[in-house]
Amino acid sequence: MKSVDENGTVVSTEANDYGTTFQHKLLYVLLTDKVFLEEIFEILNPSLFDVSAIQWVSSVIKTHYQEYRDIPDLDSFQVYIAKDALVANNTAQKYSILKSIEESFKYGKSNNLELVKKTAKDFFKNQNLAKAIYESIDYLKTGDYDKVREKIDDAFKAGDSGDLGHDYKDDLEQRYSENKRNPVPTGWNILDQYLDGGLGAGELGAIIAMSSAGKSWWLCHLAARTMLNGKSVVYYNLEDSDAYIGIRIDSIFTGINTHDLIHHLDTVRKKITEKAIGNLIIKTFPSEITSINHLLSHVNRLKMLGKFPDLFIIDYGDVMSPQKKFQQDWLNQRQIFQEIKSFAQVTERPVWTASQANQSEGSEDIVQANAMQRSYAKVAPCNVILGLSRKIEDKLSETGRIHMAKNKFGPDGVTFPCRIDNDKGVFEIYNPSTELGKNILEKMNNGNEVLRTRMSQKFKEFKEREK
Repeated sequence: MKSVDENGTVVSTEANDYGTTFQHKLLYVLLTDKVFLEEIFEILNPSLFDVSAIQWVSSVIKTHYQEYRDIPDLDSFQVYIAKDALVANNTAQKYSILKSIEESFKYGKSNNLELVKKTAKDFFKNQNLAKAIYESIDYLKTGDYDKVREKIDDAFKAGDSGDLGHDYKDDLEQRYSENKRNPVPTGWNILDQYLDGGLGAGELGAIIAMSSAGKSWWLCHLAARTMLNGKSVVYYNLEDSDAYIGIRIDSIFTGINTHDLIHHLDTVRKKITEKAIGNLIIKTFPSEITSINHLLSHVNRLKMLGKFPDLFIIDYGDVMSPQKKFQQDWLNQRQIFQEIKSFAQVTERPVWTASQANQSEGSEDIVQANAMQRSYAKVAPCNVILGLSRKIEDKLSETGRIHMAKNKFGPDGVTFPCRIDNDKGVFEIYNPSTELGKNILEKMNNGNEVLRTRMSQKFKEFKEREK
């Protein structure tokens, strides 16, 4: 088989690297294995065969499959030969083509055809990547790095998918399989019940709340609970420092106030080593200039190091930069969330993020999906949207509400009472019909009384200072 040189020109490799026998075996696979042909179709380059007859046959296979989504039979080859004047009028070439097809079928019972398929796929992928690199040189000269990244990413992805799609008749049991979505639990039992086990591969979940309501704290709790389930997490942080997020998670695991943790490092160390917890990587990127491409580059490094996670958290989507930019802000916001959803699909992992709610939601008992600040269009790519509400009274009484604003995997429109104490790393979500849930609801109903009592206390303290 052949390769390409530094100018993208086809050249020969060593003859005994991929000999004639190997190429005939590969031709047999292309003539008989429709699933493999579908896998390799994007990257199959007939010009890279160094046997001219196999070049012609593989070119016909690709052309025929592109039009008819099937492998040509012998009668079809006779038609293609008749249509090609250069072949039809050349007896020697016609004989060579038919002989190559006949020769390939001698290897039908070969015991190394799987090795042939893997080797061929790797070869064509590498040649496709090399071609993409050479074609990117002009983009490098003009400084269009997004185009370079796009071209290289496309080359990496080409030929990766062997999935022909979900066959409605044949895959009945598969679509009801528990492992079809492969959900990663949130760690809150009541949420996981409504989410059919959690968020699955390629799915996007978002929590929306006003500033300082506790979005990042909720995401930190999500990371901690996922780790307690033995899963690994990558936390992309676009607001705070790596250390700050780590300190919050230390507080969650120990119940110690974040300000006091510095005096209890031995306790922290003991807690995080005695628990059989999964791994966590916290990676900080600057806000407003970080795009999905930056995250994908980090993902590629994780793969190379064998640290690919079970869950991604992006804190938070609103402050990212879209790869494709528009003049209108709402279109940019929609684009960001569409790109985050694509990130989930490409990595085949669940992704949780957060979004800012409108200021008007500060006095509301529940936060709905239409409260997403700057663009309601951000709702569409999300599979799940949770609204977090914490009024002043809630902060004083250490309560709050999680509202299931959108849920593609079960009922929505339900609100769960919460106990929230960010000083001690507490975020519990309750079923409103349980005893604990009813107690929290009662506490929330008495929120106005708590507020009056606290204000009265503050007033007394002020009067004391006046004296």
